[in-house]
Parts: sequence; C-alpha cells; structure tokens
Amino acid sequence: MKRFLVVFLVLVIVLAINFKAGILAQFSATNFFVAVLVALIISALVASEHAGFVVLVIGVALAANVPREVALSIGYDRDVMIALLVALVLLPIISRQF
Repeated sequence: MKRFLVVFLVLVIVLAINFKAGILAQFSATNFFVAVLVALIISALVASEHAGFVVLVIGVALAANVPREVALSIGYDRDVMIALLVALVLLPIISRQF
C-alpha cells in the first residue's frame, strides 16, 4: 500500500506540473479529476511491478509531459513518449494473461 501511494503521488505531481499543455490536454481532458483518475489507474497497474519498472514508467510519464517546445528542442516527440507509456503500462497486463 505504501508503494502504491508513493507511485500515485508522484504520478499526480507529474501529470499536474504541465496540466494545461501536457499529456491529458492532448486528449481534451482539462479537468484535474481526470489527472487524478489517470494517475490512480496507472498506479494500480504498475505499483506491484519491480522498482526499476516503476521508475521507468514515472520517467517516461515525466518525459511525455514536458512542454512541446522543450521536447522538440531536446530531440524527441511527446506523442512517441505517450505511446511508449501506454505500451509500458499494458505490457505487464498482457504478459500475465498469456
């Protein structure tokens, strides 16, 4: 439970940092409740995994949530990071099923 809360709080902070122009704004979700709900779902899916995997998911979420100009100046596209984040969250679910 402690690990879940830590992951949840970090993801809420990551999603709230750049709320108006971040990941959720691309999907027309500008309500803070949606950010908390997304963080809750990702935390529930990822918190039981290895610590390195959790750090990787949080790092990719942070990279996907930087302003578009900063991401392009560094040399990556936020959309690719969002796709990578979705793949990382779905990977453990798919591997448990098969």
